[in-house]
Amino acid sequence: MLASPHDMTSVYAIFHLNLAFSSIAEEKRAEVIERCYVPLLDLVEFHALPIGIELTGWTLLQIESINPSWVRRFKKLLSEKRCELIGSGYTQMIGPLVPYEVNLWNQRLGLECYEEILQVCPRLALVNEMAFSSGMVEVYHTSGYAGIVMDRDNIILALQTDEAGRQPPNMAQGCSGTEIPVLWSDTVMFQKLQRYAHGDISFADYCDYFAKRLATAQVLPLYSNDAEIFNYRPGRFAEEALLHQDNEWQRVAELFVTLPEQYPLRWVLPSEAILIQDDAEKLTNSSRLTSSFQPIPVKKQAKYNISRWAVSGRDDLRMNTLCHRIYHALRHSEDKASWRRLCELWASDLRTHIGEQRWELSQQALQKLCTDLGVSSTTDNRTFIINPERDHEALGFMVRTENEGTALVVEHATVKLVLNLRRGLCIERLAFKKHDFEPVLGTLPQGYFSAIELAADYYSGALVMEMPKVHKRLTDLEWVNPEFSVVANTLLISSLLETPFGNIRKSIQLDPDAESVSLHIALENWTAQHEVVRLNAATLLEAWQKDVVVESRSGGPESENFPLEGEIDHGHPASTVVSCTTGL
Repeated sequence: MLASPHDMTSVYAIFHLNLAFSSIAEEKRAEVIERCYVPLLDLVEFHALPIGIELTGWTLLQIESINPSWVRRFKKLLSEKRCELIGSGYTQMIGPLVPYEVNLWNQRLGLECYEEILQVCPRLALVNEMAFSSGMVEVYHTSGYAGIVMDRDNIILALQTDEAGRQPPNMAQGCSGTEIPVLWSDTVMFQKLQRYAHGDISFADYCDYFAKRLATAQVLPLYSNDAEIFNYRPGRFAEEALLHQDNEWQRVAELFVTLPEQYPLRWVLPSEAILIQDDAEKLTNSSRLTSSFQPIPVKKQAKYNISRWAVSGRDDLRMNTLCHRIYHALRHSEDKASWRRLCELWASDLRTHIGEQRWELSQQALQKLCTDLGVSSTTDNRTFIINPERDHEALGFMVRTENEGTALVVEHATVKLVLNLRRGLCIERLAFKKHDFEPVLGTLPQGYFSAIELAADYYSGALVMEMPKVHKRLTDLEWVNPEFSVVANTLLISSLLETPFGNIRKSIQLDPDAESVSLHIALENWTAQHEVVRLNAATLLEAWQKDVVVESRSGGPESENFPLEGEIDHGHPASTVVSCTTGL
């Protein structure tokens, strides 16, 4: 006797198409379409599998120019509701790393491409690279999506959900209380399918794991990742799997067709899967999906965290800096062409394993957009107008040294700051009038903690650099001679430390009217050595070691607040070559 639909697990699959993939050269795009995208439509047309297909507007435009017959075929299958378009945006962009307005433009331009070429408006959006922040809820909700697709296991990790439950909320809350349904994808499930298709595991091995997951699932995502890894290898790494001697798409097709014959399951479109999932949960389970432990969850393992698009790659920091400058020049503009160019330059694939030719083209495009908008493309260190040294007294600052000349004391009616001249202007104590001059942060000296594993000095505002290539550890904890200057009614205290690899310039700027202190560290004329750099740590003093909230705006219109509770170590290395596990 056949099982009724109510006794069956619903399964779905989403394939991600991305011709901007970092290691795909322009001349290889036609081959990728033929080897990867055509067989994907075969799954839908010849095997009646209701696949979800996610692609950016940019990728759709490229396919249309290279292989318009593929687009016509895709459009026909969509009109017949035999497959489903999943939204992405105009480019694949790491939402938490860019301003809210850029995220909105990226979605707006993407939706326009879908409507113009396919005459379809997707109901669901797949979170780009599964890099999620609560601010992104407002982005997708404002853009008109009815739901998003996000990795389940890393949300469970962020929320530190009880192992026995293993079910995260099925409604994501934004920073302003906005909610959006979430369809859960699954890292291990898609990695198991990849390994089976590549011949790394057998059909029996796959089924052993599949049966275990099937027994506990109302909705099960069989796949939610790249299409370009079947019958094609991008060539990023020497250790990439060899192409299987059998057709890898054929192996996927046979597996997808065989599973319903052996197990009580039924294939559904992703938009159907989210309704089934929500019906099972009665839409009552809603919360933020982030925490101070994991403020920006991503997919897969910790080594794939958001730092890979922020500060790694070829020159991510410079590219992100210039993109932010361009954004500020455009933020009040409706120049659609310039916004489209900015979205292309902020694409994630320019920030990972990019080929030489594409890198050169991206830099030319970045420079041209800067030039067209009158935006500076230099990233030299900041320069300040130096006024006579004693001008600080006119601002109401009193400066003196204490502790045998090792402590620099700076006092004003609104702020008091003590800097350690022996330790590179590290902050020993910082206090503000608004806090009744109770020191908020500074240094905890060796011996503050009784445990030997904590027997160190805990500074504020230091730089520590690990240099594995040359087997050195470099810090700025040295004697310095401070320089004073006045910049726009603020006091600037700076120091310069010379090293064999370049100079470390530290600048501390005090604004007495705003009751604020800002710290800037510049590496001047630096010879890169593949460093791991830790800088600007702030050590909270005893009175402030409770009820502390970190405020961050990550891709959305409002700030997200994270209470500091329990043990949190964002700087814990994920591996010997990945220096952190997350980023804020």
